[in-house]
Formats: sequence, structure tokens, C-alpha cells
Amino acid sequence: MYEVVKESLRGPLVKFGYVCLIKAEPSEINSVASELKGIEKRPSTGIEVLGAWSTFGAHDGVVIFTSDTPQQAMEFLTRKVSSISGIRATETLQGSPLPSYTPGASSESR
Repeated sequence: MYEVVKESLRGPLVKFGYVCLIKAEPSEINSVASELKGIEKRPSTGIEVLGAWSTFGAHDGVVIFTSDTPQQAMEFLTRKVSSISGIRATETLQGSPLPSYTPGASSESR
């Protein structure tokens, strides 16, 4: 039924997009990176993991994902990301896709 509802409401609904920035304990960076590798293989209802990477700089890792609802995103972050041993902090940003056409933009920038 959810798929039918999605298609009947003024076109397809866009999922919520998230970027989760991760800080790990210095002695646990390799362990956290190993856990992040497998996060795409452990699906959660309504979640699509687009990628998980180790990063250098202010954060040690990032997980980019979409969810059907903010509640599903919160559950995913709590149960699958923040619960990884060695993670000391996360910061999650929510975003929306940019439209393919931006009013006032020149044809070269589209």
C-alpha cells in the first residue's frame, strides 16, 4: 500500500537524505572503519545506505543514507551507527535534493 500512496500524491515522494559525520576514539579508528564497511549489508526498514567512508580531518567517518521517515532515520542512527563500539560522537545533517531546474539560472548552469 505504501508504494500506491507514494505514487498517488502529486507525483513520487522524495525520501529524506542524511549525512552522518562520525568521530571515533583514536585507538578505535580502524575498528570503526571495519564496522562501517558492513553497514550497507545490514539493512534497516525504510533505509537505503548510499555509502560509508573513512575520512581524514575533523571527522573519522561518514555515512550517507536516505530514509522514508525521520523516525526511521533516528532508529537507524541509534541502533546501527551510534551503537558501533569506538564511536564517541556523531553529527547528522538532513538535506533535500536540489531541483533539476533553478529559476534564474542560466542554461549553461543547468
